[in-house]
Amino acid sequence: MEVIKIPKIFCTALFLILSTPYGFAANVQPLDRILVVVEDDVILATELDQQLAQVKKQLKSRGTTLPPEESLRSQVLERMIVETLQLQEANRRGIEVDDLTLNETMNQIARQNRVSLEEFSKQLAADGISYEIFRADLRKEIAISRLTQRMVASRITISEQEIDEFLASQQASDNAEYLLSHILIAVPENTAAEKIKQAEQQADVLYKDLVAGKPFDQLAATYSNSQNALEGGTLGWRKGAELPKLFSRELINMKAGDFSHPLRSPSGFHLIKLEDVRGGDKRQIVPQLHARHILIKTNAVIDDNQARQQLNDIRRQLSNGGDFAALAKQYSEDHGSATEGGDLGWTESTTFVPTFRSVVDSLPLKKLSEPFQSQYGWHIVEVLERRQYDKTEDLKRTQVRELLFKRKAAEEEDLWIRRIREQAYVDYRLDAAPKKIDNKTDKK
Repeated sequence: MEVIKIPKIFCTALFLILSTPYGFAANVQPLDRILVVVEDDVILATELDQQLAQVKKQLKSRGTTLPPEESLRSQVLERMIVETLQLQEANRRGIEVDDLTLNETMNQIARQNRVSLEEFSKQLAADGISYEIFRADLRKEIAISRLTQRMVASRITISEQEIDEFLASQQASDNAEYLLSHILIAVPENTAAEKIKQAEQQADVLYKDLVAGKPFDQLAATYSNSQNALEGGTLGWRKGAELPKLFSRELINMKAGDFSHPLRSPSGFHLIKLEDVRGGDKRQIVPQLHARHILIKTNAVIDDNQARQQLNDIRRQLSNGGDFAALAKQYSEDHGSATEGGDLGWTESTTFVPTFRSVVDSLPLKKLSEPFQSQYGWHIVEVLERRQYDKTEDLKRTQVRELLFKRKAAEEEDLWIRRIREQAYVDYRLDAAPKKIDNKTDKK
């Protein structure tokens, strides 16, 4: 059967969905046990068992050696606790996902799998996954994504000076993409020096394990405190400029297959592995045009015929020597350009709505169009100039802004998750409390 592909932002949702106890209703025991109380919610033994079983299946499918049972159990339970806290916070902040958004996302996933929504539903059923449960858990994941964006974005600002400094730095020339894996040994805020030393020692032991040839993905799944631990620590493909400076500086002297010494950050101690590298520089040359227009909107008073007639009258005035800028200021209802005499400036025609784009792309220079209708109303337009424009530098600034945001967001998100986890009320019941993990493999 063809593997179902899910967009990256929905990886956590798929983890929840594939492991939901509803998919295994026949195995649910009449009496369940509460393992953990998380604020006002609980995590049941059956929920942990089913998620644990599914994670094992996922790790095996990727060829990752399974970590020790207790280590894996603790990792899965910790992820469940964090996700529960995130959903609680989303609910408190009134973050909801309407059916329209959910339906559009479902259709997007189906399209990416090159199947219809009906075929996608059948694929889920064949894999033992309830379509309704998939939708419900996807709704939760979208809510978590929105919460994260809101909480993280509000803490991040990118100044023009930061962009200038970045472009002036060596990092700006790094357009390569890196396939990375990552292990985090977390150090919570306000941690005692002794605990920090213990975390550093654990990172050192893991580094020695890597030198000895132990698989990075297995160690990540066993010991990493990062949110991607159960995926073997993979970060996927990332642009060099998108990575934390701590990582990008280390990558300068690394080649595919190398792993780093432990790296210290506010989040804790990191180990990274460079799996692969790709990419390079390309100039971005695009066609642009300089146009101006006059817009007349229809309303309860002016219908299509009247709007068209008014533009024909304006067109006759222009043909008789009338000033375009003056007439645009007087009549145009595109208030953004009317004050500029109808001038739209230099732009790519792809930024216009299809009807408007079709007219300007085919219009000869300095020839006034006939009146035509778009979704905004009725227009006449004139193309003054055309050119081939090198927008590489413009794109660089846009990309740098996005990359700096992603870099800060990754760091801030990790700190935010640690913060809500540390501040939460979590009560382990029965045998659910995580046991101390010794990262030294038992010798047999």
